[in-house]
Amino acid sequence: MSTEPRKALVYHYVRRPLILDEPDWCAGHTTDGQNAKVDITHDGPENVIAPGDRRLIRTQVSQAPFSAFDRSITLHVEFENLTGSYAPDEIEQLANDLVEASVQLREAGRQFAEILTRPDVAVPVPDRVAKLHQQARADYLKGKAERAAAQRCPAAHPKDPSPCDGPLAVAVLDSSGAGTEACEWHGARLLASLEQGRVYGLPDASPGAAIRVFKSAGTMQPFAWVERGEGQ
Repeated sequence: MSTEPRKALVYHYVRRPLILDEPDWCAGHTTDGQNAKVDITHDGPENVIAPGDRRLIRTQVSQAPFSAFDRSITLHVEFENLTGSYAPDEIEQLANDLVEASVQLREAGRQFAEILTRPDVAVPVPDRVAKLHQQARADYLKGKAERAAAQRCPAAHPKDPSPCDGPLAVAVLDSSGAGTEACEWHGARLLASLEQGRVYGLPDASPGAAIRVFKSAGTMQPFAWVERGEGQ
């Protein structure tokens, strides 16, 4: 049995002061319930909508600036439970209060919209969301490249990763008369790799396609996509 002391990895909160930018709509901060950085929230003043002294709705602008999921500024809306039994006159009064409450709620929404239009309001993207966006973009670009590779002209060699430079433009034939259609780029690469190859422009190709491919092939090495050692 080993006499060396065993070691264990444990996680614990480290409490230390944190200075952060506070938006002008924030009503201040307390430390209650905010033991972790992700729990920190900016909260605006509580707005109680209570027509006729009947508390119906509470609104409050809020933001969790270090959340791992959503750091946007939102308007929290909380409704009172109005479930109960009412007399006819009480129903009438409740309906009137709800109408007035809706007017005040719309005004709270307009004030919230004004906060969002301020130039100093910036909503940082959470690291987790940013990584998801980066991964999604990488997957999209990879898929785009794979789709482009799969749609290359028939003359593109499987080991040649270069993309086509345009639509089918020429037909490249070998000495036996066998051949394939190609874009100008891969047509030139194929022609440069053939002995006694020939090139013909397709009927719907742009004028001079065959001549361009022939001249371009003269500047290329055979099998240009093959890696060569020094001096080869």
